[in-house]
Amino acid sequence: MSTSSINPTVTSPTWEEPPGSNNWNGLLEPPPMNLVLRKFVLRCGNFAEAIYDVFDNDLSVYPSANSLNEVQYSSLLTQGVCLENGKDYQVVSFLYAVSGLESLLPNYQGDRISNWMGFVAVTNDQVSTKNGRREIYVAWRGTVRDSEWVNNADAIRMVSIDPLLTPQTDRSLWRPSEDGEPRVHSGFLKAYTTTNGGSSDARPSAKDEFGAVIQNLKTKYLNEKLSIIVTGHSLGGSLATLSAFDLVANGIRNIPVTVVAFNCPGDAVPSLLVMGSFYYYVPVRTTKLEVDIEKSPKLKKTLIVVINPRDKHGLEVLLHVVDGWNGPDNEFDPKVNKSLALVNKWTGMLRGTYFP
Repeated sequence: MSTSSINPTVTSPTWEEPPGSNNWNGLLEPPPMNLVLRKFVLRCGNFAEAIYDVFDNDLSVYPSANSLNEVQYSSLLTQGVCLENGKDYQVVSFLYAVSGLESLLPNYQGDRISNWMGFVAVTNDQVSTKNGRREIYVAWRGTVRDSEWVNNADAIRMVSIDPLLTPQTDRSLWRPSEDGEPRVHSGFLKAYTTTNGGSSDARPSAKDEFGAVIQNLKTKYLNEKLSIIVTGHSLGGSLATLSAFDLVANGIRNIPVTVVAFNCPGDAVPSLLVMGSFYYYVPVRTTKLEVDIEKSPKLKKTLIVVINPRDKHGLEVLLHVVDGWNGPDNEFDPKVNKSLALVNKWTGMLRGTYFP
């Protein structure tokens, strides 16, 4: 693709390019970001945000109490309440994850805390026929429950990635890291792989549940072209990364898998982890879009006003900045014009003169 494609009025990229088929060449640099890619990134963020919108944070031992059921939630999507153009998608499954101190103790047999963490949706028949492919979206939310902060705290400890692998995983191409094996943050891995077997509301692990859903969709749409897009915010960004790696490392070879992670916790040396441990085993392409919230004239200036760090971390704040980001040296100029009211949905980041 020529660099002229960065101009949204010129040739649009193919559908494979925003998810990374060409390593985002010409779509991010030089600024401004290609409009098709910008809309794709914002759509992924909207999927993750749609979980926060209906999550019930009232304490309950029953994970199903965290949300509406699949039918109710899918109805909200199709009505466009939780997601723009939601009528194009159908929710096929919810995803749950275990959190809390008990999830970090492998021999613990009591009740563990299992919460609704995300969902899987597919494009409906009409949209799939029009696009020539069936898109599978997987969305994970970030930290909401106090118990999930326990898993976040344990993220400083690095453990073997082995729980993500199966006996059938081909290790012949494995390129070990300096200490002999790839590692991952413990708390995030536990959230993804721990079962709720000791609970009165027993559930499989997020890993097993997610894997079964994708396998069922592969079988159901065997004769269709598929693509998988996994997205998440904060803790959900970590779960998105782990679940996508899980798919590709354990058998997904003929379906493109893309991760769009927002404010994802990172390793101190992410390039070493990815390039040194995964690159020769899993065909992976990565890129990073770094934005600065100080560029938006509509947000409070963090150098002048004391801002809660959690507000700056908010997904809607980030999506607002992505909408108007044109590089560090150019003016902030929203291209998709997301509603400003959404910025203050969970935060107080809007400047007073811009209150909707």
